[in-house]
Amino acid sequence: MEALLRQILVKLDKMEMNAEQFQVEVRDRFDQIDKCFATIEARLGRLEQGMEEVDGHLDRIENDMVDVKGRLERVERELCEAKEALFRLENQVADDVHALLKNIDKKVEEKGFEIYAINKRLLHVEGAIEQIQSQE
Repeated sequence: MEALLRQILVKLDKMEMNAEQFQVEVRDRFDQIDKCFATIEARLGRLEQGMEEVDGHLDRIENDMVDVKGRLERVERELCEAKEALFRLENQVADDVHALLKNIDKKVEEKGFEIYAINKRLLHVEGAIEQIQSQE
C-alpha cells in the first residue's frame, strides 16, 4: 500500500509540476498578450491622434471653402452690379451721343443758312461790282 501511495504521490508531484509549468506558460502567454495589447493600444492612440489632426485639417479646409464660397458670391454680386452700371452708362452714353449729334446737326444747319445768306450777299455784291466796272 505504501508503494501505491508513493506512486500516487509521484504522480501527484508530476501533476503538480506539470500544473506549475502550465501556469508559467500561461503567465508567459498572458504577458505576451499584454505586451501585444499594449502595442495595439499605443498604435490605436497614435492612430486616434492622427485622425484628430486630420479632422482638424478637414475643419480648416471646410472653413476655408466656406470663406472662398462667400468671397466668390460677393465677387459675382459685384460683377453683376458692374454689368448693370456698364449697361446704364452705355445707354446713357448712346443717348448723350445722339443728343450731341442732334445739336451738331442743328448748328451745321444754322451755319448752312448763314453761309447761304453770305453767298447770296457775296453774289449780289459781285454783281454790283461787275455792273460798276462795266459802266466805267
